[in-house]
Amino acid sequence: MYNEDSGDYLDKIYATIEMPTRTQASEKDKKVQEVTASPNDPNSVTPIPQAHQRRVLKLGPTKKSPFVDIERKAIASNTTNELYNKVCAYTKKDANDPSEEPIIIDYGTWYINLKDFADSVRPSGLLSNSTCQMALNTMSVEMAKQKKFLMPLRIAGKLRMATCFLDNTVKEAFANCPVNRLDHKELIMFSVLQDLTPNLEANTGHYYLIILNLKAERFEVMDSLRREGDKGLQADYRAIIGSIKNMWARNYSQSKFNISKYRTLHIPTPMQSTTFDCGYFMLKFIECWNERMMMPFQPADMPVIRKYLVQKMLARAENRITNWHEVLFQT
Repeated sequence: MYNEDSGDYLDKIYATIEMPTRTQASEKDKKVQEVTASPNDPNSVTPIPQAHQRRVLKLGPTKKSPFVDIERKAIASNTTNELYNKVCAYTKKDANDPSEEPIIIDYGTWYINLKDFADSVRPSGLLSNSTCQMALNTMSVEMAKQKKFLMPLRIAGKLRMATCFLDNTVKEAFANCPVNRLDHKELIMFSVLQDLTPNLEANTGHYYLIILNLKAERFEVMDSLRREGDKGLQADYRAIIGSIKNMWARNYSQSKFNISKYRTLHIPTPMQSTTFDCGYFMLKFIECWNERMMMPFQPADMPVIRKYLVQKMLARAENRITNWHEVLFQT
């Protein structure tokens, strides 16, 4: 195996490039070379440009999506497909009392039963609050290596309230303590679930992302459905960002980061073409944003992203349901 930074790896690439061979110049070519290129000389000759040989560049291993191979068509393995189909099959079963439904994932503080999990990950399924939080937990360890801190989903909802600074959950999330130094992170990410129809009895939830980018000294907003200038989006994120600034002033006034005057930038992102993929787009934004650019993915990749997320969430070492495979395939 070749190291991409080694000379051997570059030699392997160069060996695949067909370079022009040098041949002996003809008498005509020699005469052409002797001509002085002058705009006033009728015998002047314009040299023929040669095609530039471009080096093949690839994303490094740390920048590739763990869910989708972005350099090829997104395809799930047979094992992943079998597991995903087994989970989705549970959506066809009769609904039971939630207390009687088997728990399929348990991370200690958070858990989810099989029916809720299946309804969220099935094709065209809407990502539930509990499944979203479990996905954030699954991603948190890997994201921490990139200096990304994922706030729990419920925090953004509480930050909409003017009295959020009195809420113990919010206080804990912004606490300035050795195990929770937010000013030691680069990207602090707030997953947001907004009700788009607050005046209707049936809620229409939509996920989007707010990022406190300490490295770039700004707030960032990413939405797979609404573009910059949307009034409903602006009103919601302004309320949440205002509370973030308030909590920061209360807990990190001595920090070198003064976020009170940070501007808000709407980041262009891939846009969803469905009405049910917003949650999965938000999770991909978290994974693919590196504070300067979005690692490429396509809306057509969403079905495969769902499948690989199911596998990662079930197989995570922190899952206390160690016999999940037995529970799943005997249900």
